[in-house]
Amino acid sequence: MTKDLEYKLLYSIVVAGKSASFAENAMRRLYDHLVERDYWRGNWKGALLTAYNMGAVMNAVKASRLGNYTKCSRAIVDFIFWPYDLQTCTAKELELIHGIRYKTSRFFLRWSDRRERYAVLDTHILKWLVSKGHNVQLKTPQSWKRYQAVTDLFLAEADALGVHPVDLDRELWLRMNTSGIRE
Repeated sequence: MTKDLEYKLLYSIVVAGKSASFAENAMRRLYDHLVERDYWRGNWKGALLTAYNMGAVMNAVKASRLGNYTKCSRAIVDFIFWPYDLQTCTAKELELIHGIRYKTSRFFLRWSDRRERYAVLDTHILKWLVSKGHNVQLKTPQSWKRYQAVTDLFLAEADALGVHPVDLDRELWLRMNTSGIRE
């Protein structure tokens, strides 16, 4: 389970601002690089720690063509020494890792099958909120106050529909990626 959660956290960092297919390929290249260099010991954190001890995190990130080399390298080093448990961590604890902010922390938590009430404010949700008449920008809010205000709008809409926010998010994402948002 830990290996799976470690992969999901690293994927969450890599996919930010990129497509899912890019992130999947980049993660495959990172894994191949770690195996090729004999850093792999059965889990991501252990392999990255071995690479870190050899001063090779930046080289692994560059060889894997993850993009955002400095951000990804710093995030990986922070993750290596991050003291929390991925099975029980909070969004605030995840946000202690360099490069992880509100959207990425909530993406990881949602993707790791937690059913908490929060929003991953991505394009599909923001477009849907606009279509519902809300005055929101189509970019993920960067300030906590604005992120929380838009989250509250989304949660209120989910409540009004009688749907869990995770399920509404998934439905909107599928709808956008198959036919665009139409209301």
